[in-house]
Amino acid sequence: MAEKIQAELLMASERLLSLIDTVDGRKQPSRDDICYYNDHIWPLLLEADDALQTLIFSVREGIDACRISEERLNFLLEVNKFYVEIQKIATFLSNDVNDEIEQLLELRERGIRGITLKSSTLSDLQQYYSTLRMKLLKV
Repeated sequence: MAEKIQAELLMASERLLSLIDTVDGRKQPSRDDICYYNDHIWPLLLEADDALQTLIFSVREGIDACRISEERLNFLLEVNKFYVEIQKIATFLSNDVNDEIEQLLELRERGIRGITLKSSTLSDLQQYYSTLRMKLLKV
């Protein structure tokens, strides 16, 4: 499940970076960009969020049921550590990037040009993309 979550977030990040490059290079607004975002990127973020909630529920339930001496506790703690890191990325993608990209696409659709993603958001997105390309859960 952890690999699936990471793969979905990686794919969403790739698609976001590609969409941003496309939008920045285009002079004319396109309704297709908004549709692409809503049809191909946002669903990945929702699926990853649902899977994260299922994962953390199972992990916390497992931790609560474990005794300190059980070997599976270390595994569950590693998965919990993965969850904390990946949740930070998922929250960034579904909140910060989502808000900015929707605003950017809507303004572009209205014909307002010269607006781009904040450089800090783009930098963070690229950093998280690099992080997602590495294996985060090491067990």
